[in-house]
Amino acid sequence: MRTTVEARLPGLVLGALGIGFCVGGQRYGVVHDGRMGPGLMPLLAGLALVGLGAALAVAGVAPVAAAGRSPSPSPDGSPSPGAAGGDAAADRAARPWVVFGSVVAVLLATAFIGLLLALGAMSFALMLLVERLRVWVAAAATLAILVLSWLIFIRLLAVPLPVGVLLGG
Repeated sequence: MRTTVEARLPGLVLGALGIGFCVGGQRYGVVHDGRMGPGLMPLLAGLALVGLGAALAVAGVAPVAAAGRSPSPSPDGSPSPGAAGGDAAADRAARPWVVFGSVVAVLLATAFIGLLLALGAMSFALMLLVERLRVWVAAAATLAILVLSWLIFIRLLAVPLPVGVLLGG
């Protein structure tokens, strides 16, 4: 059974990350000469992360209260699908750590392979490891994500994303 600290940890981590974004956004300046400054988007993203983290921290306590109850059987009398045992619960408990580890890996890999390729690798890995999609489905979705990201950020908005050492950055 998870304790309340373990249940709230993902929300607390997101909240702390959001506070970091808010502080970073303030350092860049939210308003510059009466216009949006470079710190506005990090500030808004940080506020969204703080809100999401708070919601996760509050919602993370609800499963702890229900964890002591025995699983309710389905209408035909067989146990519910989630009642298989500890393997499914351990798998669910590891998922936030897999996501957190993949974000750290993206941060480290961006300097070498660029932001788009690092995010593409993270998307592919998460679709395989967390979502358990078939390889071809994960590859197709990752390719679509990369192409759309390239079209939106590089071509349409002309945002200079980090390209990394591998691609000549």
